[in-house]
Amino acid sequence: MGESVRKRVRSGWVAALVLAVLSLAGCQGPGFVSYVLTGPDKVKAAYTLELRPTLVIVDDPTNALGDRNFPAVIGANVGFNLKQNEVLTPELIVSQDRLSSLAVQMGDRYPAMPIDRIGTRLKAQQVIYVHVRSVRMQVAGAYYHPEAVVEVKVIDAQTGARLFPKAGEYQDPLTTPPGLTFAVEMKRQTLDENRRHAQSMLTRSLAERVGLEVAQVFYDHVPPDDSLGK
Repeated sequence: MGESVRKRVRSGWVAALVLAVLSLAGCQGPGFVSYVLTGPDKVKAAYTLELRPTLVIVDDPTNALGDRNFPAVIGANVGFNLKQNEVLTPELIVSQDRLSSLAVQMGDRYPAMPIDRIGTRLKAQQVIYVHVRSVRMQVAGAYYHPEAVVEVKVIDAQTGARLFPKAGEYQDPLTTPPGLTFAVEMKRQTLDENRRHAQSMLTRSLAERVGLEVAQVFYDHVPPDDSLGK
C-alpha cells in the first residue's frame, strides 16, 4: 500500500471516529470530542523546580492536623510524587527522617531556626516550605468534609531568597507577599468505625492528599475528579 493510500486510510479512520464521537456527544460538540481524543486538559505547573538537592519542610504550628507525625506524612508524599512524576530524582530529595532527626537534636531551638539554615544543615540547596494554615473536618451529623488550607513557598537555602512566588509578582513592594495559598478538599463521607480512630485515619488521608497537591504545583497534571476528592 502506497504512502498516499495509507494517509487516506488513516484520515478516514480519524474522520469516522470523530463522527462516532459527535453522535455520542450530542450537543456537547467539539469540546467533548477533544476530551475523548486527547484526554482532559492538564493544569500547568506553577513553578519549575531546579535540579538541586531539595528539602520539604512542613510547618503545622497550631497542630491543626492533630498529630505531630502528619507533617512528615505530607513531606514524604510531596517527595514521593515529585519522584514519581520525574520532577526530581530520588537522590535529590532529602528524607523526612533526616529532618525529624535534626528537630530532635535541636529540641526547643528548632522552631526558631530559619528555613534556609535548616536546609543548609541537611545539605539541601532549595527548600519547599509548606505552612498548614488551617484544617477543618466540617462535621454535619455523620458526614465529614475534610479541608486544609496550605501556603507553599520555595526558598533558596544558600541565599535565603525566595524563589517562588517571587516578590516582584506583587504590586506592593513594601508588603511581604504570601506564598501560593490554596485549599485541599476531600469528598464528603461518613465514618462508620470507632469515631476517634476513623477521624485520625481520615486526617492522615487528608495529609496524603495535601502532599499530592503540593507536589502538583511543580508539574503539569490532570485535576482530580470527584471520585478522588474534589
